[in-house]
Amino acid sequence: MAPSTSFVISAAYPSRFGTSINYVGNYTINVQQNNPNPIASVATGKFQVGLTDSLSYERTFSVSIKARGYNNNSPVTVNISHAGTSAPGYPTMVTADGTGSLATTWVIPANVSTGLWTVSLTGNPTKVIPDSQTITVYPTNATIATLLVGQQVLTRTQIQSFTFAANYLSGSTVQTGSAQINVTESDGTTSFLLSANYNSTLAAYHATYLVLPSDETGPWTATIGLSEFDDRYGNGGPLARVTNSFTVNPANATIAQLNIGQAVLIRGQTQTFSFTAKYNNGPSVQTGSARVRITETDGTTSFYTTATYNSTLGVFYTTYRIPSDGETGAWVATLDPGTFNDGYGNLGPSTSVVRAFTIASLSVSASIASQTYTPGQVIPI
Repeated sequence: MAPSTSFVISAAYPSRFGTSINYVGNYTINVQQNNPNPIASVATGKFQVGLTDSLSYERTFSVSIKARGYNNNSPVTVNISHAGTSAPGYPTMVTADGTGSLATTWVIPANVSTGLWTVSLTGNPTKVIPDSQTITVYPTNATIATLLVGQQVLTRTQIQSFTFAANYLSGSTVQTGSAQINVTESDGTTSFLLSANYNSTLAAYHATYLVLPSDETGPWTATIGLSEFDDRYGNGGPLARVTNSFTVNPANATIAQLNIGQAVLIRGQTQTFSFTAKYNNGPSVQTGSARVRITETDGTTSFYTTATYNSTLGVFYTTYRIPSDGETGAWVATLDPGTFNDGYGNLGPSTSVVRAFTIASLSVSASIASQTYTPGQVIPI
């Protein structure tokens, strides 16, 4: 074998050395050569022994704490503190096992202070080098997998709902704070923000929006942008945008009935027409107009008048004066399907709304004392 000036060997410490590690701190390694010539130090190094499995953590993650060198089955006090103030639930007592070793875990709350924290253990025997170590706690992030919408397709004047669940990077559920949801209408520029807060009944974050009669129709998008979520303790998120889409259609205006002023009238008199309209049988409509078709007795001769909203009466209202040569008999007033428009493209009614009334003949009677007349005879006046 060719001579070499270096080689690699490994030795497990402390098991290969017949000892155990009972103290925290920095340990120095020295390699001594015994053959062929004794050399006191051919290589050096160092390693650190602590109480925890890491020197830094994010909130909501678990800190594994291990120690040994205490009396068998003896109580050991564990304290975790920041700036002199102990963490919730600490100090606490942990019992060492039959070999004087102990293991415990601290799940870092989402709302504790960030920065340096001290982990310390005290028990019997009192150690020459105290079991004490610092760790650094950082804020964590929240993840949002999916933003759900209540309806993939809805109409104006209906309510859209938005829900999502949030989890910390550790996997634990977030139940505090809020997120801003940016909702963009179909024109791609009109947008607004909604604040989603945690709803304990739904076990999710929740927000709603009432689509206005004048809002855009077509595809809308809802987005939670980067860092738009905050759990109220400075843990933010999400780390990636979360988006969903839905479609808004025009609302249908429903008209239950067409009202008239008089059931029977004569030529030359004025008939009134009025009605109320609602969106999807819900909110009242107070804008727009409708064309009322008025058909004479022959069923073909028609006239039109336009009803507009009268804020004083609280109804859509119009009038029509019966012409002097109008036919007598049964007339019909009709709101044809789609002839109502609220001014934003929400149409109605979906079916015809009809109301009949009668045009009567004008009857004149006269009597003159001591005179007799035959039908059709002209009476001098």
